[in-house]
Amino acid sequence: MKENIKNIALGICIGASTIRAVKLLKKDNNEIEIKSKETYVHNGNPREMLGNFFRNLKDNNIYLAVTGRKFKNLLSVSSISEAEAIEYAIKYLGYDGKYDTIASLGGENFIVYTLDENGHIQDTFAGNKCASGTGEFFLQQISRMNIQVDEAVKISEKSEPYLVSGRCSVFCKSDCTHALNKGIKKENVVSGLANMIADKAIELISKTKCERLLVTGGVSQNYNVISFIRQRYKNVTVTENSEYLEAIGAAIYAFNTGSSYSGENVIVKNSTVFNFLKPLSEAEGLVKFSESKKGFVNPGDECIIGLDVGSTTTKAVIIKVSDCSIIASEYLRTNGNPINATIECYKSIKEKLTVPVKIIGLGTTGSGRQIAALYSLTKGIVNEIIAHAVAAAFFDKDVDTIFEIGGQDAKYTFLTNGVASDYAMNEACSAGTGSFIEESAKESLDIGYKEIADIAFKSARPINFNDQCAAFISSDIKTASQEGLPKEDIVAGLVYSICLNYVNRVKGNRQVGKKILMQGGVCYNKAIPYAMANLIGKEIIIPPEPGLMGAYGVALEIKNRIELGLLEKQEFSLDKLINREFIYSSEFICSGGKEKCDRKCSIALIEIEGKKYPFGGACNKYYNQRLNIITNPAENDFVKIRRDLIFYSSDSKNIESTKKTIGINKSFLTNSIYPLFFNYFNKLGYEVVLSDNVDSRGTDKMRTSYCYPAEISHGLFYNLLTKKPDYIFLPHITQMHSKNGSQYNRLCVFVQGEQYFLKSAFSDEKLPELLSPVIDFSKSEKEIKKAFYSVARKLGKSRQESDIAYDFASNEMRLIYERLYEHGKKFLKEIEDDSVEFGIVLFGRAYNSFAKEANLNIPHKFASKNIKIIPHDMLPVDGFEAYENMYWYTGNQILPAARFVEKHPKLFGVFITNYSCGPDSFIIPYFRSIMGNKPSLTLELDSHSADVGIDTRIDAAIDIIRNYIEINKYRDGKKLKEKNKLLEVKYNDSQITVIDADNVSHNITSRNIEILIPSMGRFSTSAFAATFRHFGMNAYPMPVPSFNTLQHGRGQTTCKECLPFILTTGSLIEHLKNKKNKDLITLFFMPHGYGPCRQGQYHIMLKDIISEMNIDNVGVLTMNDENAFSDFGDDLFMLAWLAMMIADVIHDIESVILALAKDKETGLEIIEAEWDKIIKSIETG
Repeated sequence: MKENIKNIALGICIGASTIRAVKLLKKDNNEIEIKSKETYVHNGNPREMLGNFFRNLKDNNIYLAVTGRKFKNLLSVSSISEAEAIEYAIKYLGYDGKYDTIASLGGENFIVYTLDENGHIQDTFAGNKCASGTGEFFLQQISRMNIQVDEAVKISEKSEPYLVSGRCSVFCKSDCTHALNKGIKKENVVSGLANMIADKAIELISKTKCERLLVTGGVSQNYNVISFIRQRYKNVTVTENSEYLEAIGAAIYAFNTGSSYSGENVIVKNSTVFNFLKPLSEAEGLVKFSESKKGFVNPGDECIIGLDVGSTTTKAVIIKVSDCSIIASEYLRTNGNPINATIECYKSIKEKLTVPVKIIGLGTTGSGRQIAALYSLTKGIVNEIIAHAVAAAFFDKDVDTIFEIGGQDAKYTFLTNGVASDYAMNEACSAGTGSFIEESAKESLDIGYKEIADIAFKSARPINFNDQCAAFISSDIKTASQEGLPKEDIVAGLVYSICLNYVNRVKGNRQVGKKILMQGGVCYNKAIPYAMANLIGKEIIIPPEPGLMGAYGVALEIKNRIELGLLEKQEFSLDKLINREFIYSSEFICSGGKEKCDRKCSIALIEIEGKKYPFGGACNKYYNQRLNIITNPAENDFVKIRRDLIFYSSDSKNIESTKKTIGINKSFLTNSIYPLFFNYFNKLGYEVVLSDNVDSRGTDKMRTSYCYPAEISHGLFYNLLTKKPDYIFLPHITQMHSKNGSQYNRLCVFVQGEQYFLKSAFSDEKLPELLSPVIDFSKSEKEIKKAFYSVARKLGKSRQESDIAYDFASNEMRLIYERLYEHGKKFLKEIEDDSVEFGIVLFGRAYNSFAKEANLNIPHKFASKNIKIIPHDMLPVDGFEAYENMYWYTGNQILPAARFVEKHPKLFGVFITNYSCGPDSFIIPYFRSIMGNKPSLTLELDSHSADVGIDTRIDAAIDIIRNYIEINKYRDGKKLKEKNKLLEVKYNDSQITVIDADNVSHNITSRNIEILIPSMGRFSTSAFAATFRHFGMNAYPMPVPSFNTLQHGRGQTTCKECLPFILTTGSLIEHLKNKKNKDLITLFFMPHGYGPCRQGQYHIMLKDIISEMNIDNVGVLTMNDENAFSDFGDDLFMLAWLAMMIADVIHDIESVILALAKDKETGLEIIEAEWDKIIKSIETG
């Protein structure tokens, strides 16, 4: 049959990783058959691939349509959305009525569609943009293990899956790395990856009422993923067309609409959406690379081996004790097997040694330090923060700042007198690490890591990908490629992105000293130090062999310990180290020991030279056993004492049991006031049932992204339902009582909203009756009793019975807290003993830091290291203030305790927070500000945090604290440089006075004062500024924030605050940088409220930033929502309200013109002219 324009249609789907093309043939009887199906991997450059495709296309004069991601930017042909394409394909393939759900599992995105009986899409559920859980991420991870995709699918088919993270790519990557470091087999890790991907799909599918599922997309060909999905859903289908569904639909659409193609060039050129950065060459002269000098060795010289086992690479050096010179070294890929990499390093060192030497010490560092030390049978284990600091100080005694970027971690270290005294690590993002740039270049651009620097230096306009999440940067790389931007600019932008991430998210607003040393494997890519120098504008020194500094540092540290008598000399034989038998013989579950830990860690039993060693676990138990370290965790862990008193000190005696049960969710404030709830209901005659396990079936029901404690709440609630209580007590608590006298003690919106989001999430479950009073514990006892009686009345109890029960319960809780405070006094007394180095105070919300469901055993980790640890709410903090305008209950608990700790010479703080916690984005900077130069540790956790990553941070913190204590013994008592005096704004009966740094008073209407109104929309900002000018003030509207504004804001914030705060901060900083009249007093206007929204903290944090930057004659002008913003008087308030209403109307008119006007240009000109008149009227009217 002859083919012509009337019977051939081509459908193209442009995906994140591939291009799929389907050609359909329409027969004479109008029957359509699939003629061909092709897949092309575009390696991040679909424009080039499509250009080649169309040049080689022999079939001209055909029908053509495209679908897929951002396809409109590429081709000037007919296009449809993926959802439309799917509908066309369903009808053509006869799938209508056959499936009720489609899961489209692609390289970058997962989308689930629900279908009606006619095959029409009813609803769509899309996964978040995190890279973990996608097809592309699977390919990245098996590549790190040096496995091809076919092999990965094959070896994992019947393997037990190892649990890995599904929330974020950095956590998943960490889990995989640490699993391999613990000796978990590759096939189990690969199976765990497949299981995690399936879970991500199931998470979306579970939002539907799926009974008949069709899986499409490239991931549909991974039958391990499909098998895990089939464990959850019975009717799961993968067809021969699953990969091509969207392309088939596009071809059908082309037939139906007559969208033709006649061989013309359909590739279009578009303007870019990106901004650009300085060429790397502009850093010439700011980066100094030091030359490497190898030492010479004589037979019998004493030497020490340093081994740095990282997630991506493993490094080793052997140094000569007499002069600390490196006589041999090795740098190789870990490839997911730390023991094999360790052996290969030993082999390499042996080959490079030309004479026999005497090895008297061996030290390990890096993420695989523990397993490598066990294999090597050495006690010399050093965390990488200290190893790098020791190497840097040895290399250059004047170095005071270290930037270190490794394969999976990025670290900042500040040195005082050559000793690490402050540090930070990346908390939850892989975008600022070496493995990210390597994997992104390879996966998105098909560029090997050795090519990156040469390509980047050719860039004239590096793209600004910013410091965002790794997944978003990867997506932007694809967008840039599709826009046709030069590969050099993309690669240079990728280089800049990890430096931006480091500067904004790791270093943050910590100090940068006089001499910066940058190290880590990424520095072999010379483009990265150049990008860093351009960003910070300071000279950067790159040491010899920057990737070996960890290995060199641990060798130096072992030498120091031997010389100080802290570590005995131990002879090591390279032959034995190379040929040592190392067998993973079995596993067992830890019984918990005398401290009755119930975490049930899986422990590997490793056999070395005929002796078996238990290895692993969340604490130091088996490490201590191996090294004969005696500890008593039970006596050190006051967090467990608190938990036992809160939950297990109440007995179950009641007057007369009704045999009925009241269920209480062990979430949020239950971790603080459970004794009140328990004793109240127990006194009323009810048995209390408490949830005791986080059930993943509950977390699967979450309908949106929540913080970790809210995620736990879902899991605990499901567990509670399985206990079948007669009632569930789920109060809405608005405020708590606080002893520090704060006017407000509000609670986070998620804490307040628990009963509402749980009822929504569990709407498909048959729930027992919920008892959900609204309680404000800041009110009088009479009001509180009234709220409790509203519950008792539903249970058939009298007011008198309720009041008696409440009085009893309140007294019981008071007694428990008195016991807690007594334990706090005991702790402080024990800390004063000279035999105790220091103690740790654990900060954070009780349901984060003190709850075993959330804190990942961190208190026990410290306790097992012989360090006493206590919750902050057991300390005597009466008389210590919180912070200005602190209206959060937890802030009013945490910050006075922080001031107590800062004053105590033997106490140091550890703050546990969780990913995306709103209040903590402000409380933590306040906490750090209070601590000043005193070191503290912040740990950001969620359900996927890895033990090894936490252990690294804890070990580093302990060493930093010890160094700090030692340094403080020799301080000369000099005070830190005093900061400039801040502007003071005084309000007195609508009269506002500004007192400057020289103590001179100025009226608010002075011409020496400028008032900046932050952008809140062009019209609203102009109208508000005009209102101020009406009353004689020199006010100006700030422009709409630009990308540069965002950059300025990120440079002075932690980047965890809400976006409006970062933008308003950036607006102020940008203005001050460009300010011409430096003598002019600048007031930045920022209204405030009293929570729970974070906006009420903006003006406080802004004042802190101004103080930290030490800027003269800059202050914050604020007004208060509690008095209807009447600080400036009623007249100004009324005119401002009227002006804002007018601005809203004008904005609406502008929107209508933009959407509907035939002559938009003239319409907008009229708007501008009339708006100028309105502004003048507000000013003068």
